[in-house]
Amino acid sequence: MNAALQSAWKTHFAPGRLALHITFALANTALLPSQAAYASPAKLLHYSVPAGSLEQGLLAIARQSQQTISFNPKLVAPYQAKPISGNFTLEQVILHQLQGTPLFITTTANGTLTISALATPAAATSELQAAKDSGQTLPTITVNGGADQSEDATVYNPSTSSSVTRTNLALQDTAQSVQVVSRKLIEDRQAVSVEDALRNTGGVTIQGGDRGLNTIYIRGFSVDSGSTDGVSNPDSTVNGSTTGYSNIDGIERVEVLKGPQAVLAGNSSPAGSVNVVRKAPTSDPLHTIKFETSKYGEVKTAIDLGGPLNDDKTFRYRLNASTMHADNSFPDFNGKRNDYLAPVLAWVTDKTKIKVGAEFSSGRTSGPAATVYTDGHIQRLPVYRLGDKDDHFSGSAKTFYYELNQDLSDNWSFNSKATYLSSTTNYRIHETYGASPDGSLVTSELANKQDLNSLSLQNDIRGKIDMGPITHNLLLGYDYQHAKTTSWDLDDARIFTTGNFNDPDSLSFPSIPDPTFKSYTTTQDQKGLILQDQIDLWKKLHFQLSAKRAEWTSQTIVNYSNNSHQTTNSNETKWVPSYGVSYDITPEVAIYANLLNSFATSGTINTLTGKPLAPSTGKSKEVGFKFNLLDDNLTITTAMFHIVQSNVAVTNIAGDAVGTEGRDTKGFDLDVNGQIFPGWNITTSYTFAQPKDPDTSDLTGYKTEVTGQPKHSGSIWSTYELQSGQLRGLGAGVGVEAASSTMNGTTGNYFKMGGWAQTDASIFYHQPKYTVTLGVKNIFNRDLYYYSTTATYIGVKPGRTARLSLTYTF
Repeated sequence: MNAALQSAWKTHFAPGRLALHITFALANTALLPSQAAYASPAKLLHYSVPAGSLEQGLLAIARQSQQTISFNPKLVAPYQAKPISGNFTLEQVILHQLQGTPLFITTTANGTLTISALATPAAATSELQAAKDSGQTLPTITVNGGADQSEDATVYNPSTSSSVTRTNLALQDTAQSVQVVSRKLIEDRQAVSVEDALRNTGGVTIQGGDRGLNTIYIRGFSVDSGSTDGVSNPDSTVNGSTTGYSNIDGIERVEVLKGPQAVLAGNSSPAGSVNVVRKAPTSDPLHTIKFETSKYGEVKTAIDLGGPLNDDKTFRYRLNASTMHADNSFPDFNGKRNDYLAPVLAWVTDKTKIKVGAEFSSGRTSGPAATVYTDGHIQRLPVYRLGDKDDHFSGSAKTFYYELNQDLSDNWSFNSKATYLSSTTNYRIHETYGASPDGSLVTSELANKQDLNSLSLQNDIRGKIDMGPITHNLLLGYDYQHAKTTSWDLDDARIFTTGNFNDPDSLSFPSIPDPTFKSYTTTQDQKGLILQDQIDLWKKLHFQLSAKRAEWTSQTIVNYSNNSHQTTNSNETKWVPSYGVSYDITPEVAIYANLLNSFATSGTINTLTGKPLAPSTGKSKEVGFKFNLLDDNLTITTAMFHIVQSNVAVTNIAGDAVGTEGRDTKGFDLDVNGQIFPGWNITTSYTFAQPKDPDTSDLTGYKTEVTGQPKHSGSIWSTYELQSGQLRGLGAGVGVEAASSTMNGTTGNYFKMGGWAQTDASIFYHQPKYTVTLGVKNIFNRDLYYYSTTATYIGVKPGRTARLSLTYTF
């Protein structure tokens, strides 16, 4: 370390009391060294400082140490913060950031830590006086929120993820392609749902079902597992907020884990997984109110409150709540609504962290907007509606959860998480059975109600063993998940032939009655034993080895209208390994490779043996590079992947269920996230993928096509914000999503959908107390469609839509 900096530290620092808030200095703040009270520099604390400007780095240190730091933004503006994560003394972490700069730390007469110029102290006074003389005022900014959310609130490229390995591992050291959508990006893009937030992630496509429920695909495979705060969700529906993932107002970040995740999720597809992280209690006061309005009379109000409840800040809270109502919905459906409440309390000490929370939500989503493929092309309708104006999805959910982290010693800890979910979902829609070129429709009423009750539990012990140049980070864990789903349908649905898609007035049907026939009940249990070892050799070579012994049991009772029923039981046990390795070529460049596995029980009975088919298995090979550039302000991840799925259930010509080879996908990913220079943020992705389904014509009598998967897809979103002058805080953003053509439909009725592009833009004004954003999605008002598996339903994306957001901090 710089000897002068160490001397300055010893001269100006004395032990003392922690400050209770964080501020930036006014431009005319005096720099007066003293022996004022100060937090002990010898105490070890955990610091996680992201790459970025030195201003942001000092802010992160101040938050995490709960110490007031005062400085002139002009004085530190030329310098960059160095990324750091781990346990350090305050002396170590501050000197690390100031090393290589002509800056040092002093204290004012009232005990405030102040950054000064070491070599030329007069220069700091000169800078301050110049700013004062020019009339420039550097406002005091009170920073709200805990250290655990500082990265997500300020950057596009957070440096860590806890969901991939269940430990807080740097993404640069993670031997897997993981893309994080930070809270800053969610806010900048005005995302209204998890699905909306995924628009900037490479390899992700959205496919629409014939009943309006969208499915997420990653690298050509459907995602059938997700998690919240790392705990598996039994139902991760993203088309709405009543089940599965949290409401977007309660989410801090969205993590996309690409490739099989059976070690984490157990029974799952080879696609990957989506993990959302809830907003957490804060150690500093946080009071934010948000107002949004959009097309079709949509009005939304949200609050985000947090802070300490006692003087030593060990008892903290967070409260998120929102209410949204719209008179109508695209294109001319009746209105929609959503109400959300999420309180959470935490108790945090040096060795113990306990968090207890709940989420309550209820809502109605109108639609779906749709058209059909007939007469050789996708129909452009006067109004993109095939059913009644009152068609909708609705539901409510209650979630209760806790987290416990208990340090057992310096290197060992016990960790426990659990989530209980009780939800009810309903849909009342008119489903299109057939469409003629003249516009005539055959429509059936469809009603369904599902009750879901689930409990997910995780327990693990984590420890660290140092063996000279080798370090082992061990984890031994146990997972349990129980879910029971009961479904009701209509006993006798009506068929209508009076509708015509060329005449919106004809698309009016009687109200759909409530479903009363209990069609099935499914009970599923998963148990898993996890063994994991992260090995670091000479701090440059990193191995990530894990295995899960997963046991999956299921019972499904199907009821028939003649009062009979059929019971199907399944029980599978399987060891699933996962291997990864990464090597730091330089501090900025790493190469990695992995071999990941998945298994998914089909629940299909082999009619020849009377027993369930063996699980489908998936294997993924991936190799890539990770770059941390521009002083770690910009991160790039490249990945080449090959995924093979085996033993997929199909029905052969004789009508028997058999297993066959599944989808084979090869491709390439590129993700770029971060800051090019102060004020200019960017996130962009590109994916080249070649999914291929096997030729099963000898088994099934027909050849299948890969549907809804473009060969080329990509997106870019970039914002620039003025950093100085009277218009400081004014900025704009622009983004484009695009994809090449795809095959859609189903066997015997495939159709091609051409390539597409959507352009979005926004202007915003950021100030310490408020932010105003006006965004426009699909600015050129193009007709855009979701990928579809049927010609009688093609989901239509909204046209040009403006959204005005106002956020105020008090």
